[in-house]
Amino acid sequence: MKKICILLAFVLCCVAVQAQSTCKVQGGVVRYYYNDTFKYRPDLGAEIRFIPKTKQDTIPSCDKWDEYANKSRKVVNYLLTVAEWKDEGIYSSDKDSMIRGVWGVEEGDVERVKSLSEELFTEVLLLLQNEEYMTVVDNNGSYNISIPQGEYYVVMKSANRDRPFMAELLGRIYVKEVSIESSTKVISHDF
Repeated sequence: MKKICILLAFVLCCVAVQAQSTCKVQGGVVRYYYNDTFKYRPDLGAEIRFIPKTKQDTIPSCDKWDEYANKSRKVVNYLLTVAEWKDEGIYSSDKDSMIRGVWGVEEGDVERVKSLSEELFTEVLLLLQNEEYMTVVDNNGSYNISIPQGEYYVVMKSANRDRPFMAELLGRIYVKEVSIESSTKVISHDF
């Protein structure tokens, strides 16, 4: 009888420790920019992955993802403006520096974004294979997932937005290092 009581106490302690170490990530909203009229829409079908830092010791290019995200938005706007002006017959090379200035694109940014995209492409394929802690965004733009507390990389892939660069042909990617410590955590993003 004494052995059964000790075993039961041990099992209850294990269950209590496990219950404390689980965190529910909820209420996060993932949206994408639709157009000037409707603004942001829920990114139905976007994939959210939580990759434990212990599993993927480091994402070697986390800083590169930040640089890529910042520069690629500007470069895409710059390239679209140049293409539009060429179609309208009003583009000339002397106007290029003005267009660069409007979008905040410096010399070499286009080449840098293309280079970063090529470097990050193989990493995208590896990250998207990780499905241990994965969920999909619903029609309200929200998602819920229960994961153990700890340090993670959150990887979000848009189902409705992409960029004309190699790393994001399958959908825009957002990578961020997060710490899941409380019982509830909210992580949102707008593509």
